[in-house]
Order: sequence, then structure tokens, then C-alpha cells
Amino acid sequence: MQTASEFLKRIVNAVASASLAAACVVAQAQPWNFPTNGAVANPESNTSKANPSSTSTGTSSSVGDLPATPGALLIDASTGSSSTEAASPPLQSNEGGRGSADFWHHANGSRKYTFAFAGGLNSPAGKSSNVFTPSYEIQGGVGYNFNRRLGVMFNVGYDHLGLHGSVIQAQQLFYESQNIIDPSTGLPADFSGLDANAHVWSYTLDPIFTIFRGSRLGAFVTGGGGYFHKAVNFTLPQSSYYCDPYYGGCYPITQNSNFDTHSANGGGFDGGGGMTYRLSSEGSLKLFAEVRYAWTNAKLTPEATNPSPISTLDSGSESYVPVTVGFRW
Repeated sequence: MQTASEFLKRIVNAVASASLAAACVVAQAQPWNFPTNGAVANPESNTSKANPSSTSTGTSSSVGDLPATPGALLIDASTGSSSTEAASPPLQSNEGGRGSADFWHHANGSRKYTFAFAGGLNSPAGKSSNVFTPSYEIQGGVGYNFNRRLGVMFNVGYDHLGLHGSVIQAQQLFYESQNIIDPSTGLPADFSGLDANAHVWSYTLDPIFTIFRGSRLGAFVTGGGGYFHKAVNFTLPQSSYYCDPYYGGCYPITQNSNFDTHSANGGGFDGGGGMTYRLSSEGSLKLFAEVRYAWTNAKLTPEATNPSPISTLDSGSESYVPVTVGFRW
């Protein structure tokens, strides 16, 4: 026959077992989280088996943890209290720099668009050096960067060139042999002040590849092709008057005016390389120096009858080497 104490002990054990079974069933329906410092009393033992990470004391044994879920209900089995864990916002990655692309930048922070302006000297090459003399170049461009290494530039260049004195003299003799009459005087024209210059306009599409990229210094190669326009102008001094719009009065001046122009159009290519220097470690403005070789088949065509010296001397392809320094951003 059972004593009252043994009967009471059986009832307590049954209630504890039923409560734990009900908690497990509910946990399978909804992901609850049992904190590591929670414990369930063991009615058969006066010793405790606490979780190593717990700081609580007393008669307890670890039940175990279920995976934490944002918004899950936390139940402390030792006290019966509960609380709701707030959902954590998703983590945002900032890998590679900015983390997102915009109109001006790629996702890694590099610039999509490039602008350049430069100036320098040029030197005719090959047979062109027999006709033309070195002068200056002005160049501007705009481009698109596919990534930190590869891009493409649309460049517009203006190359001014001089002519050798022997070429100008030969052209002067040619004009004088034509018995050209000056309409202002009715007399043979005076070609003693004849001068000449030339220029080449270039419009090229040039891929550009960065072969070295440091914190400040960089190196690149480039090359492409496009459209070229060449013109050779012969000028004569012309007397005229300049009237000052602010102080009044007119003054005689002498300036060169175009007398004769020979021009040609054609395709061509260019290629070269250079160095860059970033002026600020945080900025995009760079100083660059570049050397190129340019070639075009824009050549003059000699006249069918009595060809002029310039059309004969410059009837071949044109080549020159510009060396420029400028800014890119």
C-alpha cells in the first residue's frame, strides 16, 4: 500500500512530464527559443546541472536550445516568463567600395566617364618631314570606362604644322609664273610676302588600357582610328584698317590672309601610350603625358594640268608624332 508521500511524488512527476511533452509539441508548430540560461527543475534531484554559459544558480538541468528565429517567442523555463525577440534588419554589403552604381560610378566606386584636355608639340614623320615642320597640337576627349582597366575615348585633335622655306619658295615661283593680276591695282600680284601653314583635324575612337595602376602613378596604352581632314594654306600680307569701338579712331594694320588653300580628307589611325599621376589620393584629377604616332591617307591630288608644287610634294600619306601633356578626370 502506497504512502501519501509516494503518491504525491508520482503526481508531481506526471505533471512535470506532461508539461515538458506539451512544450515540445508546441515548439514543433512554432520555432521558439529556449535561452541557454533557462533550466527545468528536476524533482528527483537536489543537485543542479547548469549550462556552462549560464550564471544562474539553483537546482536545474539544461533542456537545450532551438535555433533563434527573428520575432521568435523566448521562454524561460525556470521562471515561466516570455519575451519577443525583435527581427534584425538584413545586413547590407559594401564590398568593393560604394556598394551600388549610379550615373557617374560603377558599383566598385570607379568612374564611368572620363574627360581629357591636353596640349603639346608635334613632329612630322617619314616623307611628311620633307614638306612640313614641327609645330603644336591641342587635343580634347571624352570617354567611357568599362572597368578600372579598360575604357574607350573619343578624341578630337588639332595639329598645326609649318612648311619648309624651300616648299614656300617653289610655290611662290609657281604663282608668279601664272601672271596673276591683283584686282585692286590691275597690276601683276606681288608674292614677295608669301607664307604658308597647315593643319590636321583628327576625330578618332581610341580604346585605352591601363597596364599599371598604383596609388598615384599609372601607365596606359591606347590606339584606334577615325577621320582626318588636312588643309594647307598659303597666305599673303594684306593691308587694312582697324577701328577701335571703345576709344574711336582707325589704324592701318597688315595681316596675313588666305590666298590659296589645298585640302584633303581621309581615314587614318593612331597609337601610343603614356603615364598618369593622380594629384590627390582621394580625387579623380590626373596629370598625364602621352606620345602617339598618327597616320592618315588624306593626301593632296595634283592638278590635271600644270600641277602646283605643293600638290605634287604632298601627294602621299601623312604621318606625324604628337607629344602632349594635359589633365584627365
